[in-house]
Amino acid sequence: SSSYDGKFLRIAHAVSDHTGLGTTKMGEDEITPGVVPVIPLLKQFLDPIAPNRGYFFKNSRGGPIDLTNIFDREIRPKLEGAELSWKGWYGFRRGAATILHDIGIPPEIACLVLRNSEEVVKRHYIKLDREMHKRKAMARLGRAVGKQWEAFGKQSERQQSAM
Repeated sequence: SSSYDGKFLRIAHAVSDHTGLGTTKMGEDEITPGVVPVIPLLKQFLDPIAPNRGYFFKNSRGGPIDLTNIFDREIRPKLEGAELSWKGWYGFRRGAATILHDIGIPPEIACLVLRNSEEVVKRHYIKLDREMHKRKAMARLGRAVGKQWEAFGKQSERQQSAM
């Protein structure tokens, strides 16, 4: 079976640490890979290069690859060629978490997408533009209070008419 079906990408990868090649911190492996929904823009890139079966990114033995290696060999040169800067996987996760937050996705859902704990996503990944978010929050509060005030006024008018 393939790790990509056009809708989902099943990701199983190993990470290197001081003890050697291990599994991901969330425990995904060949048996229970992480499953990531594929957005249309990513689908455009994946469809032409998708394997018919097996892992999308394989190591030399056909197993899951260390994503750092694939990034260094394959992705980084393409980013540099496109004059895009890379801030590392941490920067990528921070950017993704912040964008998800800014478009209204709650941290408990963002943690599923980023495959990390809600606490880590909230504390380390979501970086708020505090002034912008404060202004947006106050604008929303103003609209909500305005609606409540308007509803209260209509209710008061009905009560006075009934007398």
